[in-house]
Amino acid sequence: MLKRVPIYGYVKFEQAADRSPKSLQPSLKSEVDEVSYFEVQLLRDEICGTGSYGKVCRAMVDQLICAAKIIHSTFFADIDPSSTKTMSQFQKECEFLSTIRHPCIVQYLGTTQDIETGLPVLLMELMDESLTQFLGRTVSSGEMVPYHMVVNLCHDIAMALAFLHSNGIVHRDLSSNNVLMVAGEKAKITDFGMAKLIESKEAQLTQCPGAFVYMPPEALRIPPTYTAKLDVFSAGVILIQMITGYFPSPGNAKRTVTDSRHGTVEIPIPERERRKNDLACIVDGHPLLGTILDCLSDFELNRLSSKDLCHRIVYYKTCPEYKESKTLMEKKNKLFREFNKGLDKNNEEISKLRTELNEIQFAHERELQILREEKDLEIARLMEELKEARKCQDVGQAVGGSNLRNETVNVNGASCLVNYPLLNSPSYRNDITSM
Repeated sequence: MLKRVPIYGYVKFEQAADRSPKSLQPSLKSEVDEVSYFEVQLLRDEICGTGSYGKVCRAMVDQLICAAKIIHSTFFADIDPSSTKTMSQFQKECEFLSTIRHPCIVQYLGTTQDIETGLPVLLMELMDESLTQFLGRTVSSGEMVPYHMVVNLCHDIAMALAFLHSNGIVHRDLSSNNVLMVAGEKAKITDFGMAKLIESKEAQLTQCPGAFVYMPPEALRIPPTYTAKLDVFSAGVILIQMITGYFPSPGNAKRTVTDSRHGTVEIPIPERERRKNDLACIVDGHPLLGTILDCLSDFELNRLSSKDLCHRIVYYKTCPEYKESKTLMEKKNKLFREFNKGLDKNNEEISKLRTELNEIQFAHERELQILREEKDLEIARLMEELKEARKCQDVGQAVGGSNLRNETVNVNGASCLVNYPLLNSPSYRNDITSM
């Protein structure tokens, strides 16, 4: 059943007269214009995805299709829904999210309240699929993501991270599930504010908010350390995932050793060793391998910054490998279009032949129908003759059975013996004379 509840969105609108290039640049504004929507319908059965913080379903906001993130109730288990202060703080942080604008960041539209649980629901721009789904679909079709597309997607992610980091925001939960796709060629990141919105101060000091396989060594310690370099590490893991097409499967982060002096201790395993199976799937000499290793450095200071990562990706776009991959994809798409064009032509010919066949079949059925009608008329005529013959037979039997002659009549393919009166017999003539 569809739920209809009022919502308040926090969407920034540029002045209509402002058409300057500056107005189209990414922005982080402190001022928020409050805009009221008339209604929202949460389409709970149309699930777009699930995650650690809740599930995402489709929603209708004033007849506009968007996505709604329904926060899992366990994150608010210790919060009194009637607490004005807590909900007000959550609302302010959602307002902050809606002020962030960047072409590589999913736009937040505002919040509403789930009337079933009384908890907030985040409304955001609707995307086609996640990077995880895109890679799974590509690999299942027996293909790999082309090199130039890997570079383009990595550039989108790096630009979004550079924008967030320049504004003092750390994502802390970057993964292929939080990179969403548009038309299979444009990437946008999302959920960069979820950890801040949901986690308590105590949780920030005791656990890592992101997925284990995407986390660097400093985020796996207790207490963990969160810096912008954490997101760069996660981007390096995603880069491996895009090149290989498979979900990352690193080994243990620590190994246990026994020392006569210190006893049993745990020491961290270097990331190159921990992820050797994933790195082995990348061919030697791959143009992006060096950048991946720089992103996966065990030490934060040795890691690339998001800005440096952007510069490297821009450089890769000028290299021959990028141009060759793009040219090859264009040729492949051209051949695919020509194939589809030929297929469409064949389908048209098949459709034309099918139409001609249907016309011939219709004409044949019409001829059969005419033959059936003619046969039915012939049968009816013969049945009338048979009736007349039987009448004559009855008359002959009344005059005298001896003055009859036998004649075979064909009725509907069957031979019938009919007795006719002998017209030249004396008894028949006498009967006629006496009448």
